[in-house]
Formats: sequence, structure tokens, C-alpha cells
Amino acid sequence: MIWKCVKDTALMEEAMTLAAKLTKGPTSAFAEIRKAIDAGARNGYAEQLDYERDVQGMLDDHPNFAEGVKAFLTKKEPAFKA
Repeated sequence: MIWKCVKDTALMEEAMTLAAKLTKGPTSAFAEIRKAIDAGARNGYAEQLDYERDVQGMLDDHPNFAEGVKAFLTKKEPAFKA
């Protein structure tokens, strides 16, 4: 996905900034998102909805979910765990 264009000379700095931001995120959820995207290529619509429902249910029990909700409600930066 592309959401920003930068000059060639700024590309590496922009990439490193984005990488640093992603490492502070909920990396386990990022991994599941990637798996869901891959699964979408081989699942039918109903199968994909079932798959995503199951994964979301699993991630609801992860401590990062509670951390993300708390951070959102308190307007603070989340402290996600790997």
C-alpha cells in the first residue's frame, strides 16, 4: 500500500521512521493481519469472514488489546508488548 510519496533522497529516512513506528506497535496483531491477507487469496468470502472472526476473538484476549483500548481512552501512547 502506498499512502505517501517522497523524494528519492528522503526515502531511506522515511522508511526508517516508519519501521521505528511499526516496531512500537502491536506486532502480534500485525502478524495476524498479514496472515489474514494471505488467507484471503485462497478463502472464499464466507471462509474469510469466519477466519477473521476467529482471529479477532483470539486477539481480544491479548494484553495488547487492553493496552490499545486504555491508550485510546486516556489519549496516551500505548506501550505494546511483543
